[in-house]
Amino acid sequence: MKMKTSHVLLALAAAFTAFASATPAPATAMLEAMKVAAAADSFASDIELAGGEALRRNARVVMCQSHDGASCANAGSWSQGWIVFEDANGDGMRGTQEQLILRVPALSRSLRLAGSMDSVRAFYFGTGGVQLAGAITGAATLTICSNAGQPTQARQLTLQRGRLLHAQVDPANGCV
Repeated sequence: MKMKTSHVLLALAAAFTAFASATPAPATAMLEAMKVAAAADSFASDIELAGGEALRRNARVVMCQSHDGASCANAGSWSQGWIVFEDANGDGMRGTQEQLILRVPALSRSLRLAGSMDSVRAFYFGTGGVQLAGAITGAATLTICSNAGQPTQARQLTLQRGRLLHAQVDPANGCV
């Protein structure tokens, strides 16, 4: 498994959070903005990684919510973390023999997610395109925000379905 730049930024932002309580308000807001941006960029790039791995391997690859970093979760949200794996048997759940490509731990507790994408448990990438485990059709959104500073920091991911999944990250006006 590789450690990606967005994951390093997310880890650094989380580490500096401990110092935020002793820093002036502008520094705290800057740290929260860094955490939000890193989480949104990480999620978007991990979707692209999973799609690219499916094409490169010519195999089905799954990105799913994961509370333990080893298996897919049946409930919860993307804030609990996610994994990407090659789904050799095609059942959508990671078996012990299926290769783990990426593991992302739970997001910081100061981050909150909202939007239609949070109800999607998994993405299935294969030669036929992408499928979502959930009742989303067309475009879906996921807003990642922090309530730990004023003004609220937020980024919205917009996902367009099609043969490939396109993720776009834009500033947002908070969680709705």
